Amino acid sequence: MKDINKQVGEKIRQLRYKAKYSHKEISAPLGLSIATLSKMENGLTEISIRKLVEIVEFYGAKLTDVLPDKLLPSDITIRKQLEESRETVIELQG
Repeated sequence: MKDINKQVGEKIRQLRYKAKYSHKEISAPLGLSIATLSKMENGLTEISIRKLVEIVEFYGAKLTDVLPDKLLPSDITIRKQLEESRETVIELQG
């Protein structure tokens, strides 16, 4: 289970980095302490489904964006990889 916590935490961290937020900027809107948010991102604590949904919605992302690929059906994983490739191409063009 720790492996899943680490993977989800890393994906949450990536969402925060992409949005260019600090822990301090998002802890209050999410109702979390900075320490709890840090523990989540480092995979040191489990995240309830309710809180995970709140975090994902805060970033305007989808739940599948933070779930480990091994938990997703293969068609979702392929679609996700295509979306990421598309975003990379758009960034390179811009």
